[in-house]
Amino acid sequence: MRIRCTAITDADVGNRLGKAAYELQEYLAPYFVDDCFGEGVDIFMFVVISVDSDPVENEKGSNRYNRYSRIKNLKTGMTERCLGRVLLLGLSKVLLMNEKELQNSITTGLIQRLKDPDVKIPKKFKFDYASFSEKLCSLLVNF
Repeated sequence: MRIRCTAITDADVGNRLGKAAYELQEYLAPYFVDDCFGEGVDIFMFVVISVDSDPVENEKGSNRYNRYSRIKNLKTGMTERCLGRVLLLGLSKVLLMNEKELQNSITTGLIQRLKDPDVKIPKKFKFDYASFSEKLCSLLVNF
């Protein structure tokens, strides 16, 4: 399984959030490279969205990332199954955070999102979400 962390941001925080997402991805990826939690999910994608201080504006368009979907791998051309989770962070709050506070906010937010599995995975797949989220949460606590 692959782990992908990315950010959709306002230009004022783009570099900081992008760096935080990249560091999280680089930390998590080696722990999941040889893992399989059943069938149906090839990639777990975590998206941090911080484009506005208004939660409604941040939420616009977030549903397309916060779901089970199929995406095309641009390197291989193959279609992959992706489980996505979104974390919305208010821009005004992010602007006030230092690097450590931002990283803590992201990891805490992801742990909360993982405990709320509101993403529906097709029944034909046997993906063990409980084991996956337990492992990911234990790694996030130590990040």
